[in-house]
Amino acid sequence: MQYLCNKYCTEETQHFYPKDPEERGTVDRLLFFDMGTLTHAMKEYFRPRVFEGLPPDAEKENLLKQSLDFIDNLLDTVGGPYLCGEKLTIADLAILASLTELDAMDYTYKCYGEVTRWSNRLREQLPYFKECN
Repeated sequence: MQYLCNKYCTEETQHFYPKDPEERGTVDRLLFFDMGTLTHAMKEYFRPRVFEGLPPDAEKENLLKQSLDFIDNLLDTVGGPYLCGEKLTIADLAILASLTELDAMDYTYKCYGEVTRWSNRLREQLPYFKECN
């Protein structure tokens, strides 16, 4: 997504991956969180259940819950409807895509109110979401 934004974003769509170093750094931080923390926690929690038929591991679930707590707290304090504030970015798209894996595994995150509201809002706001998922 970073490459595609660098190559094809216009002035009008630059909000997806801002050129401003501080704003871009915020987006990058969340992309790295998604790739390195959230996705890792999800993999660690679900892999033994899916591939080995093992029962849920509370310690591994705790890592997943910590990731969801981070997102929930961020959304509560960021001061806007999106992860980076007032504008939709590729960080929102990446983390929303990761959360669809939780949906596919019937893992509920409804107790994370900010995450649930943000996720529902994006699903309604993005006309192509249902088609892609």
